[in-house]
Amino acid sequence: MKDAIPSAWIQVLEDWRNRLVPNQIAQFKACKHFVRRHYLLGISATLLAAATSTSLFATLNKDLGMWPRIATAMVSFISALLTSAVTFLQYGSRAEGYRIASAQFGNVRREIDILQRYMPKSREEQIAALQKVSAEIGEISKQAPPILEEYAKRTKSVPSPTVPSPALTGGSGGSGGTNTTGEEVPVTAKVPVTAAPSSTMTDSRE
Repeated sequence: MKDAIPSAWIQVLEDWRNRLVPNQIAQFKACKHFVRRHYLLGISATLLAAATSTSLFATLNKDLGMWPRIATAMVSFISALLTSAVTFLQYGSRAEGYRIASAQFGNVRREIDILQRYMPKSREEQIAALQKVSAEIGEISKQAPPILEEYAKRTKSVPSPTVPSPALTGGSGGSGGTNTTGEEVPVTAKVPVTAAPSSTMTDSRE
């Protein structure tokens, strides 16, 4: 026989999902942001390096005067500067970090979708499933890079709660609590809950 699912638990799953979606989108957009910058900077550095090599070869065979040599030196300096920027800013590795975080948030979101439709039958399995999702969210949030401020605003990514739902923790006797709508909910077991995604910190660096 399938145990009844407390409505507060369903509300918590929905709350987790609603917080995961903006974070997943923001992480994905940040990934694309850094991929664009990586290619823009890398291609520019490569083209300037090639132009510098060609110019230096030409100046060795001809006396082109002072200004062409100054122009060649400036292009060489800019090329070296861009090459150093590619190494220092690490846009490629930062984009990969955002891509991984987005994929991980997406995986947890799909787990929640499945639980919302096919919750395990026994109360013990239901508690274990919620604990698993909670632990996964906490672990991903620790490792995920901070979301860029502009994408946090666009996706309306909100800070995670600092206090677990009272309906999940229940009283000392586990008698129950209320959900977000004020409805009394019987709770027969405590479920430790990790706060929903904490990766909503913003990163103003570009």
